[in-house]
Amino acid sequence: MTAQLSFMASQGIERSIISFSVPGPNVFPGQKLATVALARLMNEVAAAHCSAYPNRFSFYAVVPLPYTAEATQEAQYAINHLGAVGIWLQSNTEGKYLDQTSFKPFFHAINSWAGRQIFYIHPALPVLKVGNELIEANLTDYITGKIEFL
Repeated sequence: MTAQLSFMASQGIERSIISFSVPGPNVFPGQKLATVALARLMNEVAAAHCSAYPNRFSFYAVVPLPYTAEATQEAQYAINHLGAVGIWLQSNTEGKYLDQTSFKPFFHAINSWAGRQIFYIHPALPVLKVGNELIEANLTDYITGKIEFL
């Protein structure tokens, strides 16, 4: 954190929001328990950094999508207990995009909470699920991940 604080001071930045990058807690595709546990660990670590520097850092929580019930529970825990200021999502999770019908319960639950909730959407590796395997689906000359927002 010392290097980050030095950089912030050199640029006149008073506050930063900690955010994760892909794959987030989804380093074990199809492994629900590992994904759920890693999401909790990532959020606890981010919250600890914020607690150590409460006037300098906030964080976006990660959630274990595609597991909607667990993602809802983790979002609620991270926002209400750990103080997350929003929720970090990938543009797709294990090849499932955010408009998937299976994600509706998650978004419905978040929308039912009082106040506005912030989602930070990060581009992810575009993949196709073929059988039980995820295969990269970038058929362009663009950098993988960037095509998610073109």
